[in-house]
Amino acid sequence: MATDSEPVAVADTHLAGSGAFAPGSLVLGDRFRVERLLGGGGMGLVYVAEQVSLGRKVALKVLRDDLLNTQGMGERFRREALLLSSVEHPAVVRVIDFGQHGQSMCLVMEYVEGQSLQQLLEREAPLSVERAERILGQLAMGLAAIHAKGIVHRDLKPDNVVLTSSPDGQEQARVLDFGIARLAEPDQRAQVTQTGFVVGTPEYMSPEQAMGQTLDARSDLYALGLIAFRMLTGKAPFPGPSPRELVSQQIHQAPPALVDVAPHLATAPALVDVVTACLAKAPDARPPTAAAFLERLALKPIQLTSTVSGAMRVANAQTRLIAQARSIPKWKVGAVSTLVIALVVTFLVWFLRPERVARRLIDARRGSEALQVIDDASGEKPSNTLKQLRAAALHQVGRPE
Repeated sequence: MATDSEPVAVADTHLAGSGAFAPGSLVLGDRFRVERLLGGGGMGLVYVAEQVSLGRKVALKVLRDDLLNTQGMGERFRREALLLSSVEHPAVVRVIDFGQHGQSMCLVMEYVEGQSLQQLLEREAPLSVERAERILGQLAMGLAAIHAKGIVHRDLKPDNVVLTSSPDGQEQARVLDFGIARLAEPDQRAQVTQTGFVVGTPEYMSPEQAMGQTLDARSDLYALGLIAFRMLTGKAPFPGPSPRELVSQQIHQAPPALVDVAPHLATAPALVDVVTACLAKAPDARPPTAAAFLERLALKPIQLTSTVSGAMRVANAQTRLIAQARSIPKWKVGAVSTLVIALVVTFLVWFLRPERVARRLIDARRGSEALQVIDDASGEKPSNTLKQLRAAALHQVGRPE
């Protein structure tokens, strides 16, 4: 879940008390051996541990002791942990085991080496458009997997995103601690509910969350919009500075326009539009799902079939008009029509060749889209031209060969 030198923190409030484990302790039926404390926050403590049977590192999160004192929490924890452990996606840090040890509730997660997005932003924000788009796309894919299981993250923020390497050596953003904040909220099944009980981080809290309302996937997309704003501008959309002021601003204050804060974003209108939509105060005005966010973020594919069929209809209409005007015999009309259609199709196939599409995208400084076209067209033996274009696109997005 983090590197040895740079732990990924969760929040900055009080830590767990008697749930602290000594190095060498065996927990959860002696399946895991505690190695050392990694960090902690508002939901509890995080340890590096070893899964004894496999000899692999894991991250062991010990939830706050006071949570166990909540009526019905034992069953609720089991129910929620089962749901969390069902999510598997490359953009999600998996929950691989859970249980209760003494008076402590424990979640066992993958140990992922990397840095948090928060740490990256503190050093390098604002990020390039290409890199920000890539990270946002990965986060949206992770959210889609989480939402498909009926889970709302509730605390999506740069501290809960870890940047690691994919198997092919590329940067991979992964979401962690999804759904855990729900354990600190009142159980909706309880006879007595607590109004105004809010769990989350004010800087990345949706208006409906700030008001203690029911949350769905669109609340996470609002948080994703706030993260995008920070990545693209290097600034938070709301100044705060106090938690109370931040909550009020999330509910009532419109964020500044992205292009006003970062004028260079005028060259990325699709990205600006979808981030702006995510930051709408009304959930209905946001993208309805993470999949819809991805669709708006991505380049629309060129539809060759519809383009060719449209050109054929135009060609047929033109030859009919010529025949009517000049009384050309029908067999000649058919021959002319066939020739025109063949020429149009030949031109379109030439014009829409992957090499030409990729070159146009690179010229437009859209390297990541060019890479997608090249990778889709390369197959097992890419041409020398595609290899050269791929190198140019990789250079443009700042990725190694």
